[in-house]
Amino acid sequence: MSIEIDGVTKNVSFVYFTETVADSPTRNLINLDKQTEGYKISLPDSRSVDAVYNGKFDLEKIIITKEKTWEELLQSMTLIWEK
Repeated sequence: MSIEIDGVTKNVSFVYFTETVADSPTRNLINLDKQTEGYKISLPDSRSVDAVYNGKFDLEKIIITKEKTWEELLQSMTLIWEK
């Protein structure tokens, strides 16, 4: 998604991952019959994205109702990768 950050238009990707005990490796302590493997998350090609942020977000509040700005959204998220 293209957004303006500090006056510069950047292509960013947003990631939000949640995990419950039932979905985590801790499950092995509860149910020994089912072993879990690690999770794989595919991120966009680094040639097309300038930054990847992690955190909970609701694009409707920004795009449709305009309750939040992009700057407010990004402040509540963690930058996990940047060109």
